[in-house]
Order: sequence, then structure tokens, then C-alpha cells
Amino acid sequence: MRAADTVPRRSRGWDAGKKVNGRKRHLAVDTLGLLLVVMVTAASIQDRDAGRALLWRLRASFRGVRLCWADGGYAGRLVAWAAAVLRLGVQIVRKRPGQSTFEVLPRRWVVERTLAWIAKHRRTVRDYKRLPDHHAAMVTRAMVAVMTRRLARSHRAPPVGVVRAIPCGSSPGCCFVFSVRLVRTLVSGTSWIRHASWRR
Repeated sequence: MRAADTVPRRSRGWDAGKKVNGRKRHLAVDTLGLLLVVMVTAASIQDRDAGRALLWRLRASFRGVRLCWADGGYAGRLVAWAAAVLRLGVQIVRKRPGQSTFEVLPRRWVVERTLAWIAKHRRTVRDYKRLPDHHAAMVTRAMVAVMTRRLARSHRAPPVGVVRAIPCGSSPGCCFVFSVRLVRTLVSGTSWIRHASWRR
């Protein structure tokens, strides 16, 4: 990721592979692509070296994680170190032999999609922060916005005219049937139904 002029020289570096002067973002996400751990380093730091600190934070925060998939940059001694020290399995997702064009790789596309989500936010397209932790906070903020929108979509009110049957508990087979006439209003996390007619 390219760094602006406001980023000091001591916290930026040159990525010889991507020909970029700036910083690197190292992410750990779940199988849905939602953020678990983020770490920002200078671009000159090798992935396998930064991977130790990333996996250490992952193990400290999420004890139930047992298996991770990583790209080829994290191959080498990191895999053995994670298995011996953290009791964490790391599988490297490598490119197909002879691959010269873009291909969707198993498991690896999940984190690539997360990076695309992060890039939609203006403050994370380029690094403007003096400290790496400040940019990591911006990445976390961007993913909080993504996850909040998902939660809001999952709790949307049903469309007008939807009929719902709610058990009343007084006798078997008894229920209240609600015909929603107006859109449900979300007030402080509770759904309120206005002008609903019911019959037993």
C-alpha cells in the first residue's frame, strides 16, 4: 500500500516485489471474510517475519482457531513455528504450476475480497497516518462499518402486508395472527408494530 508524504521514513519501506514504497497490511479473517486481527508494518518487512506477530495476536484473541490458510509469502519456517509454539496449523495456498494469469485460488480469495471491502473507504485507500497503529485503527473502523451494515440488513422489517403467526401459549395450536399494515419501526433495538390487527 502506498504511503503519503505524512508517513515518516522509519515506519515505511520498499516492497521489491510490488515496487511500492509504503506499508503492508497483514490480515487474519474468518471464513466469511470478517476481520479478526490486523497488523500494519513497513513494506520492507517480509511476510513470514510479520506473520509471527500476527499469528501470536490471533492465538491470544481467538483461542478456538486451529487452522489457517495463508499465501506463499508466509511459507517457510513460519509453518513449523506456528505448529510447535502456538499449536496452530498453517496451510499454504500456492499458485498452480505454470500459472501466468489471474486465477481465483481456493480460500485465498476470501481475504482478497476483504481487502477490496477495505479499499472502498477513503481513509484506507492510501496510508496517511504517522503511526502504523493509527492506520490499523482505520482498517478496523472500515470493517466495523461493513459488519454493521450486514447486521442491519439481517434485522430488516418484513414488507407491508406480511402475515405472521405467533404462538400464544394458552393451548395447543393457539396463535395470534398479525397482519402488518404499516412498516415496523426500529426503536432502540426493539421492533414495534403499529396498527396491527389480530385474531385468535
